[in-house]
Amino acid sequence: MKLLTCILAMGLVSIAFVGRDIGAPPDGSTLPSLQTVPLPPAAQSTGAVGGPLGSTAHVVVPELTKLLTDPRWKIRLWAADSLGNVGPEAKEAVPVLSYLTNDGEPAVRQSAAAALGRIGPAAEKAAPALVALLRDQTGAVRNAAVAALIQIGPAAKAVVVEATAVLDDPRWDVRRQAADVLGGIGTPAQDAIPALTKLLTDGEPLVRIAAATALTRVFPKPDAAVPLVVPLLRDAHPGVRVAAAELLGGIGPAAKQSIPALTETLGDCEYGVRIAAVRALGHMGPVANGAFPTIAALLRDDSADVRTEALAAIGGIKGR
Repeated sequence: MKLLTCILAMGLVSIAFVGRDIGAPPDGSTLPSLQTVPLPPAAQSTGAVGGPLGSTAHVVVPELTKLLTDPRWKIRLWAADSLGNVGPEAKEAVPVLSYLTNDGEPAVRQSAAAALGRIGPAAEKAAPALVALLRDQTGAVRNAAVAALIQIGPAAKAVVVEATAVLDDPRWDVRRQAADVLGGIGTPAQDAIPALTKLLTDGEPLVRIAAATALTRVFPKPDAAVPLVVPLLRDAHPGVRVAAAELLGGIGPAAKQSIPALTETLGDCEYGVRIAAVRALGHMGPVANGAFPTIAALLRDDSADVRTEALAAIGGIKGR
């Protein structure tokens, strides 16, 4: 969100934004509504701007908002991208951007969702429209909606029920994205804990990882998720075992009840899992002192990376 240039000429201002090459409409046509607009007196005298657009935002945003209903989809896309570059100061465009999430062109829906995300928590009223996009047939649109809802964060709490319902979608990637959204909303999404817990046994590894990650974020205290994450250290998929260890290490000393399971995981046949487990124990510090002998044994591991992480973990546990 940067203002590329603000050119003063005859008391007029023209604005270009850094983004998807949106200094001009992508079809090269002349904008039907967005014309040069009078520069506010303060900017005329100083040439200064504050924030993404400074004092010009109140002039530019209404003009760009009008273009969201242009019959040409490329103009609608350009306007949405531009409003996203304005950021939170474009909050007045939220209602029209929300409407645009139903646009017939996938690229426009994607851009509208991305713009709402860049507006951030001020776009909370768009959350219902965004959560509806989690079932969109176009993956890029779903990705943009997920990112936007995460950027809105806890302010999107009104759609927890709807996002939780998406956890039952037959498409594994949609289930994963719904879990990501609930994790992004955080503690206001506590009602989703039972549904997220159910996903820990999902048939897709990435869904199990997303559910575990979300659980560490929706509990008021992350350590409450530890008993749910620990079983994943014995998951059949090494990527899930790595993710579980990393989540436990991220919780830190508060996850001390997982130390026995992590210590056992140091003997995993996959060196990447051993690395994640020993690193997690190192992050727990002195409370993991009981794992010291097993960690020390890793100094003779066949993997140089494991030996390096073991040495670092010893330093973390011994406070050096």
